[in-house]
Parts: sequence; structure tokens; C-alpha cells
Amino acid sequence: MNENRHRQVKVLHITQTAHGGMGSYLEEMLTLQVKRYGADCVRVVLPEAHANVFPGLPIDCLLPFSSDKKGRLGSSLRMAARAMRQVKQWQPDVVHLHATFAGFVMRPLLALLPDPPKIIYCSHGWSFERRKVNTLLTYAMASTERYLSRLCSTVVCVSEFEASRAQAIGIPRSQLKVVINGLADIPLPPDDAAEALWPKGRIRVLFVGRLDHEKGVDVLLSAMKILGDKAYAIVVGAAVVTGYKSALAQPDNVKYVGWLEREKIRPLHATADVLIVPSRYEAFGLSAIEAMRAGLPVIASRVGGLQEVVIDRVTGRLVEPDKPDQLAAAILSMGKTLSREMGANARERFLEAFRIERTVEELHQVYENAIEQP
Repeated sequence: MNENRHRQVKVLHITQTAHGGMGSYLEEMLTLQVKRYGADCVRVVLPEAHANVFPGLPIDCLLPFSSDKKGRLGSSLRMAARAMRQVKQWQPDVVHLHATFAGFVMRPLLALLPDPPKIIYCSHGWSFERRKVNTLLTYAMASTERYLSRLCSTVVCVSEFEASRAQAIGIPRSQLKVVINGLADIPLPPDDAAEALWPKGRIRVLFVGRLDHEKGVDVLLSAMKILGDKAYAIVVGAAVVTGYKSALAQPDNVKYVGWLEREKIRPLHATADVLIVPSRYEAFGLSAIEAMRAGLPVIASRVGGLQEVVIDRVTGRLVEPDKPDQLAAAILSMGKTLSREMGANARERFLEAFRIERTVEELHQVYENAIEQP
């Protein structure tokens, strides 16, 4: 057995958001790291508004900072102050930075320390990829990521697609490590209340995610207009971009339920026929593997990391982005028999490829390799 398996590593995670898919990933990954290293060896700096998504973690592991509505600048400053105090007082072996803002703010600050910890950075989706127009801002984002990557021991990518985009802007492959996201295998709870939400005789369509342009919820709504009374959709999520939802027309066959706790989403996975991920950009697509864990097939856009998650016509369907007619046709093709067959395949693929235990083991190797570097 690898002698590193039982070595204690002090890891400080830093994130400016722990909502949605990021919260799901962090909660399950941190829970296993606490079991592996001990509760006194894992801490996370996060917004106090999101601290309630970690009920299973010891309270001493959570280091919340105040995050109000005054903008990202004030929130970033409070995050940085909280994190730098922890680094100086607690002296972690590794600082693991999650998402763009934590990466932009913390890497230069940590690099200024006389004896900095090893820095691991994961963007969870490149900021420059979200802006497809070739603008000066896009170029600046890519250049900043390339420069700041020199301050890291390792840049973790959540998919081969994300790694390829990092290489395209000049980050060397030797500095990149692909660690595919994972989730714990949790049994589905029975829930008659979720069953009652669906009208009888229609294809049951589920969407889980932010209601913004990147996630393509408008494409789903257009497809639902085409489908009429043949399908019914439940949309879980809320707008992050101000005013975006108010600009979306809501067809009669769509029901918005807002953000739900993960325990309340899982019964919807159990009773739906298909999950839709109509994103215009996606580094990975955690909502897809949440559905696959429940044995639910996925219809997703043929973009980014989703192409590595969904196997077309095996675990679901891949359609072109921004094509509501293709999406409607794919939904219509999902009869009960095909949905069950693809759902079983999706469940099998989850068990083979997307378990959180593998993710944590691979991250441990990333930490060990960084610590051993001179």
C-alpha cells in the first residue's frame, strides 16, 4: 500500500462561492478529506452566506467571511484578509484555490510570502472561455491566467477540454493535472410529494442550474414551447445575472421552483424522465453526473466537458447548442422504455467514472507531488 495514503496533509481551501454545483463538489470532497487527514487538517475559507451548505463538516473547518451586496471587490478583500490570517497562523502545507476570483486575488498575495505554501489552483471553468467574442477583456483574462499560473505548483483542470484550453493560451501541459469531478453514491429517498408535481401523460423534463445566458435556460424554454402539452418541465435554480429571468417568457408547461436544497432535488431526479443541460459553455457539468447518479439520462449541449460526461445515444443525447428544435426532438424521442434503458447506462457510467473517492485520491497525489517539489 502507498505509504503516502495515511500521511496527514494540512489543506486550506479558499473559494468566493460555494453555491450550486461548486457547493455540491466542495461538500462531498471536503467531507472525505476530513476523514482522510483529520478534522484539524482541513479548513475552508468561504462566504458566510454559503456556509450552511456544509452541515456535515465540523464547525472548526469553516472559516466564513462576510459577503454583502456591495460587489465583488469588498467580498474579495474580506476573503483575502481571512485567508492570509489563516495561512500565517495555521501554516498549511497546501492552499487549494477554487474558481476565478479566488485565483486572481490570492495567487499574487501568497507569492509575496517569504515561505509560501504550495498553491493548487482550479478555475472550475476558464473565465476567458465564457466570452466567445474576441475582445480586449477576453485577451486580458487569458493573459492574466497564463501569468498567474507561474505562481502555482499545479493547475487542476476538471476535464480534458479545460486542459486543452489552458494549453491553448500558453500554460504548459506539464503544469496541468486533469482531475475529473466526482460525487458520493447516495441512495435515492422515496418521495411521493415529488411524484405529485408532474402532470400525468407528459414527458418529465428537469433543469437544474443558474438561470443565465451561459446555462442556456432560454433554449430549453423555446423547446418547451415547441413541445406544448407533450412535455412538462420543472426548472430548479435562480438568476445570477440581474434581470435575466425577468426577460424570459415562461410557457404554460414550465414550472419554476427556485433554488432547492440538494436533498430536495434528489427526489426530482428520481421521478423525472430526463435532465436537460442546454449550456452554451460548460467546463464539466456537475448537474449531469448528479442526474446520472440517480439513473436519469441526460440531454446536453455538445460543448466543453459535457462531451466527456454524456455518451450520445448511450447515457443520453448530445445536441448542438442554441438549437431549440433539436432539443425538442431529442426530448420527444425519450419514451419511457428508452429513458429507463439510457438511465441504467447513465447509472453504470457514474459508478465507473465519477465517484468522489477517485477524485479525492487523485487530489491527494496532486498535493503530495507539490509538497515534494523543491
